[in-house]
Amino acid sequence: MGCEYTKKLVNKIRYLGLPVSGVSLLFSLLFLAGCSTSSDDGSTLPDGNTLVINEIVAKDGDGGSDWIELYVTEGSVNLSDYSLIDDNEDDEVQSLPDLTLSAGEYVVISAIDEEDASTQEGYYVTFKLGSSDSVSLYDGSILADYIEWDKGEALAGFSYGRYINGSGSMQTLNPTRGATNTQAQRGPLVINEIVNKDAADGDDWFELYNAGDTAINLSDYTIEDDSDDVEATTLANVNLDSGEYIVIYATEIDPGDYFVPFKLGSSDSLALKLDGVTVDYLEWEDSDAPKGYSYGAYTDGDWNLRTLEVTKGSSNTEAEAFNVDIVNSIYVTIDELNWDALVDDSTAKIEYPADVTYMGVTLEDVSFRTKGNSTLSQVASSGSERFSFKIDTNEYVSGQKLLNLKKINLNNNYNDPTYMRETISYDVMRDLGLPAPRTAFVNLYINGDLHGLYTMVEQVDGEFLEENFTDPDGDLYKPDDASSEGLVGNDLIWIDAAYDSYSAIELKTNEYVTENAALMTFLNEINNGDDFDNVLNADSMLRYLAASTVMGNLDSYQGTLAHNYYLYEQSGVFTIIPWDFNESFGTFS
Repeated sequence: MGCEYTKKLVNKIRYLGLPVSGVSLLFSLLFLAGCSTSSDDGSTLPDGNTLVINEIVAKDGDGGSDWIELYVTEGSVNLSDYSLIDDNEDDEVQSLPDLTLSAGEYVVISAIDEEDASTQEGYYVTFKLGSSDSVSLYDGSILADYIEWDKGEALAGFSYGRYINGSGSMQTLNPTRGATNTQAQRGPLVINEIVNKDAADGDDWFELYNAGDTAINLSDYTIEDDSDDVEATTLANVNLDSGEYIVIYATEIDPGDYFVPFKLGSSDSLALKLDGVTVDYLEWEDSDAPKGYSYGAYTDGDWNLRTLEVTKGSSNTEAEAFNVDIVNSIYVTIDELNWDALVDDSTAKIEYPADVTYMGVTLEDVSFRTKGNSTLSQVASSGSERFSFKIDTNEYVSGQKLLNLKKINLNNNYNDPTYMRETISYDVMRDLGLPAPRTAFVNLYINGDLHGLYTMVEQVDGEFLEENFTDPDGDLYKPDDASSEGLVGNDLIWIDAAYDSYSAIELKTNEYVTENAALMTFLNEINNGDDFDNVLNADSMLRYLAASTVMGNLDSYQGTLAHNYYLYEQSGVFTIIPWDFNESFGTFS
C-alpha cells in the first residue's frame, strides 16, 4: 500500500465519520505502511479535477487571517458540492458556500478560529492553518485535492501552492490572493549552510547569507535550535551587506568568534526569527549532513536543499557523487548467508539488507539486489557472480539518502570491453540538452573483496526529476521490454483509450493519484492528431532519435524491442529521458 494512498484512505475514513480516532488511525496506518507523516511532493492532484487548492497562507505577513485559495481549471463548478477539512486536527468537515465559479476564477476562504466567526466577513472555515499542516478538498465523499506543507515551506510573509497556477508542483510563493501565483525568493536573511559533523571534529557551525538587496543588521534577529528546549539567541550587532555571508559557531564554549551556546544535532532544525516570528527555517535528517559534508541551499539562498561540499563563508557547491575523472570505491557489506542466497537465486532480484560506504559516507540498512534482464540471465547462466546491482537507500529507512541519491545502479558493463559505452552515450545526450543520468566509475567491494570495476549510473526517480525539471511532480512512465511477456504498448502505437490496454507502459510516480489522462491524450495525438507539439517536447525527441541513430543504439525505442527510455509529463507535455546504453555503438544485433 502506497503512502499517499494510505493518507487518502485515512482522510476518507475520517470524512465518513466512522467510529475511530482520526489521529491514532492516521499514525497507525502510516506506520504499518512504512510511511512518513509528511509528503515529499506536498500535494496530490487526481486527473480530471476542475477545482483545486491553489494556494494557502498559514502566517499572514501583515497579521491578517490564514487563508485558502481555490481555483477552477476548466468548466464551471458550484462550491456547495465541495467541502474542506483540516487533516491535522479533529475538525469537522467544513461545507463551502453556494457559489458558482467559471474556469480561471478564484475564491479565497479565510481560515479562522470558531470564536471569530461572528465578526468575520466573506467566506471562511473555522479552523486555522499550522506551520506544518495539510488540508483536503472533497467533492461529496470523494477526495478531490490535497495539499500538505512542512515547517519552513509556508513562512510568515510567504504562501505555499501550485506553480504554475492551477497545475504545477507545490512551491513556496509570494502571496497572490485571488490572482496568478508567482515564485518567491527566499530571504532576505537565509540559513544557507550547516555543518554538524566537522571532518576534523571541530565545532558545529551555520552560515547566514543576505539574499536581499540591502544591508541587514543581525541584532534584529534571533536564532534557536527548534528541536530542543533551548532559549532563542540574539545575533550579534553586525551589518551584513547584500550577497555577504557570516559564519556562526554552534558550541557551548566560547570559540573567540561569533557563536550561539548550543550544538547542532544529527537530525535537527534551526529557526531564524524576526520580532518573534519565524522568517527562515532549515531542517535536516541524519543522512543529509554526513561527516565531512554540509547541508543547505543550492544555489545560495535557494529553496532547494542539498548535501553540499563544505564551503564555509563562500558560495555553496553541491556534493558531487558523479565524477568520471576519478575512480572512487564503493563498499557493500552484506550478511554472508544473504550473499550466498543472492548468488544462488540471482535472477529473482530479491532485496537484502546491507550497509554501503561511498566517498567517506556510510549508510546502514540499505537494500541491495541484482538488476537487469537478459544480461542478468546470461551472467547467471555463465556461473559468474559479476552481476549488475541496485542499491536503494530509502527502502528500509524512510528519507535516507547517500549524497542526495536514493537509488544507485552499479552496471557491470556486460558485453562492453571498453567500459565506455554508457558514459559516452549519456554524455552525448546531456550535451544535446536532454535530461540524462550522470555516471561515474567505481571499484565495487563486497564484504571487503574487490568485485570489479563498475559504472555507477544515476537512477531516473524523484531526485532525478528535481534535478532536471522545473516541475518534479508529473507522471513518469517506463515502457518495458514487451517481447518476452506478451506486453503491449511500449512502441506508443495507439490501441484504445484505456490505460490498462498498454500493459508495457509502467507508471513510476503518482501511482495512486493519476488516472493517466495525459498519457491517453498524448498517445491519441501522436497517432491520430496533427497538433503533437501540444503533447510532445518534439525538440528533445528529435535530438534523442538523431543521437541514438548516430550511436547505432538499436536496444532502444528505434529497435525491435522498442524499450529503454522513460517518458516524463509536465502539464500534459511529454519529454523523453534516455536510458540503458550498454548496447550502443552497434553492439545490438
